[in-house]
Amino acid sequence: MNECQLTHLTLGHHGDDQIETMLMRLTRGSSGTARAGIPFMRPFQKGFIFRPFLCLSRNDIEQYCVARQLDPRHDPSNEEDDYLRNRFRKYVVPFLKRENIHVHEHFQRFSEELQMDETFLQELTLQQMSKVWKEKKQDKITIDIVLFQAIPISLQRRGIQLILNYLYKNRPASLSAIHIDHIFSLFKSGNPSGKLDLPLGLKVVRSYQECHFQFYTGNKEAFRFEMREPGEYALPNGDLIILENMSERLETNTNDAIQLNRCDILPPIIVRTREHGDRMSLKGMQGTKKIKDIFIDHKVPVDERNHWPVITDSLNRILWLPNLKKCQDSKVDHGNHDYILLSFRKKH
Repeated sequence: MNECQLTHLTLGHHGDDQIETMLMRLTRGSSGTARAGIPFMRPFQKGFIFRPFLCLSRNDIEQYCVARQLDPRHDPSNEEDDYLRNRFRKYVVPFLKRENIHVHEHFQRFSEELQMDETFLQELTLQQMSKVWKEKKQDKITIDIVLFQAIPISLQRRGIQLILNYLYKNRPASLSAIHIDHIFSLFKSGNPSGKLDLPLGLKVVRSYQECHFQFYTGNKEAFRFEMREPGEYALPNGDLIILENMSERLETNTNDAIQLNRCDILPPIIVRTREHGDRMSLKGMQGTKKIKDIFIDHKVPVDERNHWPVITDSLNRILWLPNLKKCQDSKVDHGNHDYILLSFRKKH
């Protein structure tokens, strides 16, 4: 098409091919437009592919060749039972033809109706899903499960298809309707968290009333850096930890800031992601508590826990989980007024 500067390319698929394709896809568990089989026309390169023979049967074309004394090429592999399409061609399609010689016309009409209906339903799905997105990136989508379940059930399945098509770009053949059923089961589960593994490393992670669709990124979200001087320190996601020196005691009653006496810590201040076995001594509480349990208590989404900032000193004592918890205050009066103020600011 490029070499000849063509705008249209004609292909020879016929009505029997359409029957085979639709039956194969239904058997395999396809959904959406895939069930409609072969489209009469679709965009291709800078032009279009179209198939004018879909309204004809294979027998129609063979009779035409005989009448015009044409000798079409036959592929011997078409007679082998090793291929799924061949088995439909040899055993299923002849049965349908015996029931109705014009069955290919009915399949083609059904295909066109499905495509028109699906186009309309896809437009409705896009409108509804715009209310459901919480985050939409090239490799990650987060949705609100409650809002998602409020849209009509016929659009919910298409909404999941929309998410998968967006993330996969080239959809794997191993992805089927079974995977979508598993996603719905995850939403309906009484467990507030859960995870599914889909083909090619796509993870579906439920955390309370959010669901995250994301390709596995290994340990890329882990970080660790030191804060030695006053200033603003950016986290990988754009949030800020701000360090200030102070000479007076402040009351920091919220969890978005913490004031520390330099005598109670061993610098430098370290900002890192959580580690296995992390525990901290909490303000107003005896003993220590697991970081994991703090995340659960505050319903921090599972997807956010691995990159939530953990603030420690150089002895790895956890001082602060921004926006969540502070460490136990020191009861010792050091008689000095040398303080550090740490504050947390979300990205705009």
